[in-house]
Amino acid sequence: MYTVAGGGLAGLVAAARITAAGHPVRVFEPGDEVGGRARTYDTAGDPVERFPEYLIGSNESIRDVLSAHGVADRLLRRRGRTARYHGGIVHPVDAPWEQLAYPGLGLRNTLRLRRLERALAEPNDESDDSPISPIGEGRTVEAAVTGRAGADLYAGWFEPLVRAGFGDYAGEVPEAWLHEWVESRADHGRGGESVGYLDGSLGTLVAALVDQVGDDVIRHDARIVDVEPSTDDSPSTGKRDRSIAAI
Repeated sequence: MYTVAGGGLAGLVAAARITAAGHPVRVFEPGDEVGGRARTYDTAGDPVERFPEYLIGSNESIRDVLSAHGVADRLLRRRGRTARYHGGIVHPVDAPWEQLAYPGLGLRNTLRLRRLERALAEPNDESDDSPISPIGEGRTVEAAVTGRAGADLYAGWFEPLVRAGFGDYAGEVPEAWLHEWVESRADHGRGGESVGYLDGSLGTLVAALVDQVGDDVIRHDARIVDVEPSTDDSPSTGKRDRSIAAI
């Protein structure tokens, strides 16, 4: 039996792949509904997402998931504009001149941001002359940005972005997120970012994933609090089973 912690999109995709591979799975969802940030409200018209989400249109992994669950034809492509809220004012930050005008950056940090993005986007190897060091195990976004581009750039640009997504855990977000962020901006130009929305909201994908996994394998209001290996090897696999404690 495979266990998935959390019934958000990532958890449901993992459970669907495990099911497709022919293995039993159980999903522990701490809330009363699955979907995570893609949970939706029913309205008199179209369903509305609880946390408005979009898909990176250029991400092949996302397109593969949509195709595998029969909803790829419902992906709508648009150019999404980006802005930052600072000092009670919304500042567009797509074009270079908009970033220069943004109070959280300025000329020096705008140049630092450009250099950092280019360095992270370049493929690197383990050699000493690699443009940027490989992802460090245990290194956070704050440590990576501060060490490479200065504390001012992190405080003025990345810290609000990370905090908006992770709240009080912003200081613990690993450096891998930084590389994913740069990859997501690959087709981000002056006119905004190429993004995708599902016709009918992301609830369309959530419903398709639940159909494959099955309602019976999802435990709601159940939070995993501990995982312990058993002392005996499994007679069928020779591997130790793990005991899952949930509340």
